[in-house]
Amino acid sequence: MDYYENGSSGDVIGFDADVSRALAKRWGLEAKFAVSAFDGLLPGLQGKRCDVMLSGLYINETRLATFDAAAVTKTGPMIVTTTAKQNDFTKPTDLCGLSVTAQASSANAGKVKSLATDCAALGKPAPKLLEYPKVSESVLSVLNGRADALVETDVDAAYIASQNEGKLVAVRGGYPQDIKTGMYTRKGDTLTAPAAEGIKALRADGTLAKIAEQYKLDKSMVDVG
Repeated sequence: MDYYENGSSGDVIGFDADVSRALAKRWGLEAKFAVSAFDGLLPGLQGKRCDVMLSGLYINETRLATFDAAAVTKTGPMIVTTTAKQNDFTKPTDLCGLSVTAQASSANAGKVKSLATDCAALGKPAPKLLEYPKVSESVLSVLNGRADALVETDVDAAYIASQNEGKLVAVRGGYPQDIKTGMYTRKGDTLTAPAAEGIKALRADGTLAKIAEQYKLDKSMVDVG
C-alpha cells in the first residue's frame, strides 16, 4: 500500500502513495510525503505535520468523532499463519487460546482483543495478543514460532504471504470484507470536501482501479458505495 522503492530508501510508492499523487495532480500540486510510524499517523495529521492522511487506516466511529474521512477502499482482516496451520482457521474464534500478533495500536489488534467475549462464551481463553510497532516484527514472530497467527489487512496479508511463499499463507478465517479505509482530514478542515470530491472523481474515471491493478491488487477493492 505504501513502501520505499528500494526497500528502505528512494521514492515512497504503492497504492496509497500513487492515489495521493493522483489527487495532488488534480489540484495542480505535487504530493510530499511525511513518513510516520503507524501510531503517529493521526496525531501527525492533528498536529498539522501533514494536510491529508492516506495509509490504509480503517474508518470507524471513534476516528470520525475527531477527523473527517473519504472512503477509498473496502477491506477486511485476514489471518497469516504457517503452511502447516493453514487449515486450522475457518472462523475468528479459532484464534481463542492462541498467541496472536498484530501491529500495535491498529484496528486489527483491536479485533483480536474483542474476541475475548466470544471466546469466553465458548468456554475458551482469550487470544494472547502480541503487539509490535512494525508489521515486519509481527511477521517474524509467526515465522519463529512465537505467535501462532498474525491478523492483518487483506492486502497486506496477501503481500506478506507472497514474500514468504512456502512458509506463510493468508486465509480469510471467516472475516468479511466490509471495512472501509479512507483519506483522513482534520475535522471541518477546508480540505475535507475537496478530498472527498477528488477521491470520488478518481473512482469515477477509473484511476483508482488502474492504480490497484498496477500493484496487482483486486480492483474491486475500490468499489466503495
